[in-house]
Amino acid sequence: FNIAPEFTFSPSTEDSLTLSGQYLTSRYENNNSHTDYDVYSARFSWGHRLSEASTGFLNVDARRYEAQDSTEETVDSIGPSLGWRMVASEHLTTTLYAGMEASRQKRVGGAENNKWVWNNVFSGSVSYKDEQHDLTLSMSRQQQPYSNGSSSLLTSFSLKERYRFNERFTGQVGGQYQRAKSSSLSSTNLKSRVTADTALDY
Repeated sequence: FNIAPEFTFSPSTEDSLTLSGQYLTSRYENNNSHTDYDVYSARFSWGHRLSEASTGFLNVDARRYEAQDSTEETVDSIGPSLGWRMVASEHLTTTLYAGMEASRQKRVGGAENNKWVWNNVFSGSVSYKDEQHDLTLSMSRQQQPYSNGSSSLLTSFSLKERYRFNERFTGQVGGQYQRAKSSSLSSTNLKSRVTADTALDY
């Protein structure tokens, strides 16, 4: 189950203030091989219109992961980031976010006072759309919860293209590369993953 409310207030035509939150809960039938977990997160964002085509953002993110098992592992993270969105044309849009994140992991039987560790985080996408192409390139590095009772940074790069040959045929290709950073207290099962797909619609 996932709940993600968002509230935006615009004091002027150039500025906007956004407060968003998220509650994610994951439950499994077989608790012997999977671990239930909850994730709480919040974001405060200030957006300022730099020009007719671009907007800058200042964000502060906070997040908490809680494993619902005997280890009671928690992963807390908080940090600022800067963002930029550019609508270069009616076909091309670019969005980029980059920042720093301090994270701390705790669990029963682990270190009593785990230190905060700083990591760089980012996300972004480039989208191009016209009558024939629908192309999206995206990337991200952010915390990812896992069903083995842990959470760690996951870096992803993906590409997706839909091409309209004519009124009846549309082709699609996609690919993604992911790489996980091992937790300091427990190891995620995922090291790296590559996926690819293709389709033809009539």
